[in-house]
Amino acid sequence: MGTVFPHHILKGVCNLEVFADSFSISNASNANATADWNVGFTTRNPGNGCKVSLRTIKSRLLRGNKLISESSTPDYFGLLVTGKLNDVPVPYAVFKTVATPRKGVVWDIRVEVVTSVKINGRSGHGDGFLIVTCRDIPVNFTVDPAGNVNGSLIGYMRPCEYLVQKEYTDPSF
Repeated sequence: MGTVFPHHILKGVCNLEVFADSFSISNASNANATADWNVGFTTRNPGNGCKVSLRTIKSRLLRGNKLISESSTPDYFGLLVTGKLNDVPVPYAVFKTVATPRKGVVWDIRVEVVTSVKINGRSGHGDGFLIVTCRDIPVNFTVDPAGNVNGSLIGYMRPCEYLVQKEYTDPSF
């Protein structure tokens, strides 16, 4: 769940919590059983007044340990998001033409996102990278009477884990 940014990595101290809070699909294709998957995130900082700016760099979608899709230049690449961190949405992770079930529940979706981060906290400021992992995201797939596939997050937000790094050195992710 939340991690405190160490002083030696980011000078501003923030206790952040990151959650996967939405799931949707678009551009569903009945011909090849694919769709674009969109996973939304939100962050919270329980009472410590931090402000954050994020720039998404790369994201991956996995089912279990199998890589399903990867996006290194998503539609929102470089989108700057700033604001107080209580329930302020973080950019979506967008995955294009993913094999999509027609109905049923998939329990083992995992999303990994790398984003640069700038923090302004009460005790200072800093920058670095967040490597966010959201595990076991349950998604329910349904088909409406017109044959359109819909996907939705089951239940409420799912907590994510993250690592903070001063430098991003892994070109594979």
